[in-house]
Amino acid sequence: MMRLAGQISVSLDVETFVEAGDHQKVLEGFVTALRETYPNAALTIKQRRPRPALRLAPAAQAAVSMERYRGRR
Repeated sequence: MMRLAGQISVSLDVETFVEAGDHQKVLEGFVTALRETYPNAALTIKQRRPRPALRLAPAAQAAVSMERYRGRR
């Protein structure tokens, strides 16, 4: 027997918790319909926050000297 997991992903940009709640109600309606065929269907909602930009300093020197590779091809 094989075990499979299906996933449906919906990304939303919302301004308020009220708007998020409205979207959640709509999604719960879809999951309710899915449960008629797939009783174990579940809804998980996660808040995603933007990641801060990485502030990496440029390397002062290459890790390996590239001089010996110049002119080769």
